[in-house]
Amino acid sequence: QDEIIETTSSITMDYADNALTDEEVRILDDREERLFNYINNTQKVESCILVGVEDLSAQRKANKALRMQQRESGDLTTTLDDISLSWTLEESMTEMRELIKTAGLNLGGEITQRLQEVNPRTYIGTGKVKEAQQLLDEINEKLDHRNEGTCCTVVFDAELTPGQQKALENVFNKKVIENDFLGSDNDEVVKVVDRTALILDIFAQHAKTREGKLQVDLALHEYRKPRLTRMWTHLERQSGAGGVGLRGPGETQLEVDKRILRDRILVLKDKIDNVQKQRDLHRRGRKKGGLPVLALVGYTNAGKSTLLNCLTRAGILAEDILFATLDPTTRRVKLPGYKTHPEVLLTDTVGFIQKLPTQLVAAFRATLEEVKEADVLVHLVDVSNPCWRKQEVSVTNVLEEIGAGDKPIVRVFNKLDLLDSEDAEMLKYEAACSDDFSVAISSLTGEGLSDFVAVVEDSLSDLLVPVELELPYSCGNEVNLIHEVGSIEVIDYREGGTYVMGRVPRSLAMKLDKYSVGNIEGAEANGETEDEIDWAALGKGRHAKKEASY
Repeated sequence: QDEIIETTSSITMDYADNALTDEEVRILDDREERLFNYINNTQKVESCILVGVEDLSAQRKANKALRMQQRESGDLTTTLDDISLSWTLEESMTEMRELIKTAGLNLGGEITQRLQEVNPRTYIGTGKVKEAQQLLDEINEKLDHRNEGTCCTVVFDAELTPGQQKALENVFNKKVIENDFLGSDNDEVVKVVDRTALILDIFAQHAKTREGKLQVDLALHEYRKPRLTRMWTHLERQSGAGGVGLRGPGETQLEVDKRILRDRILVLKDKIDNVQKQRDLHRRGRKKGGLPVLALVGYTNAGKSTLLNCLTRAGILAEDILFATLDPTTRRVKLPGYKTHPEVLLTDTVGFIQKLPTQLVAAFRATLEEVKEADVLVHLVDVSNPCWRKQEVSVTNVLEEIGAGDKPIVRVFNKLDLLDSEDAEMLKYEAACSDDFSVAISSLTGEGLSDFVAVVEDSLSDLLVPVELELPYSCGNEVNLIHEVGSIEVIDYREGGTYVMGRVPRSLAMKLDKYSVGNIEGAEANGETEDEIDWAALGKGRHAKKEASY
């Protein structure tokens, strides 16, 4: 009996030591909801086939535009490098497999085709359409034999036009349409999903906050607007106002659907504008604090959330899945060994991807504003991915599209722990010899974080200006503010006040310019003031003495 009591007490102590906090419980619940939806067969998993196309005509057009651009600029040295950085068919298919897995689909088969010119009606050739239909029939026979449902989704690694998508659906659903014109509720109807629709579906699954749901809802409505099909003609209104001989259908149901969708888009845009105004207020408040803002950008699944959790213990979801983070998260962090700015604001943003849908860029403009307003961009690159250099180029192109290409960028080679020791050392050497701000780290193990802090310090050095001030003793708040947002090299308590020499943000230097005792910035400001006084005197006609002196 004593042994039982001792065992019970030890179990109780172990449970108390291992008890989870509320924040850890929230993270585990979110992870379980994201990653284990399909365990125990609680949800029906859809099967699909993947169709990959290598459009040679698009590559020729891109190469031609590149040569024209380089011919105009006079730089013909990077043609081969740029061509080698284009995505191959296999690399794009590998990424599509990850997207399909993240969306919760089961990949049943694949079809690839290399085209000189795409088919304007069905995108792929008619022979490949028949091959895809045969593959669907074979997979459905196997699934029926195992009682595992049907394969009713065809995913294209391309952006299809509404006409191409409708033509493909008519071909795949020919039997259903012949048997029942209103067969859209049938489980055997084959859906055609392009790359844009697949990414939008992933975003819709991962959106948890009100802001994220609004932005994804707007992108979905913009995508569906030109793809409304005329399937509900039995609901069209009848018009009899014309009398005998003029009776006929009135407003069609398609027009009603378009009007409803258009009104819904306007409402969503108004709500997102209100969200953007709130974010603007938050950014203004952060600017008043004088702390620099660092935005974590990069390809999806590059480790941005892991780095933010490592530096700030933010507690956001960080998993090996695509688009785990949709909403920006900002944390105030005091980096170890940091001297230029004692504290900075670190913002985690949504990940980018090649061929990023235009609907997402337009809908997530409120989120992408965080990137545009940041002082420094921290570009994380997953060096464990074989296509990491191409991913880096894709992110750079997106940054230029949204107007953030001129920001100071810190290149961070992440996930060194997944590389061999020799490859990791080569990347460290490449980062050390680079002319720009580059560093190699592992956000999971913490390797190289001290070098990361030093590189960030160098990138933020241009945001501070040197000052030399003598503040009255009544300005204790100003001295405290300099300690918080700047760095003090010399401080001395003199008879006239507190003498401070150091570096502060430019906005704070302008506020404290009246206390300057030898600052270059203050001298320039005084010079501008004198010039303004001279111009005022000239305007009043008091320049006779200057003319006489000539």
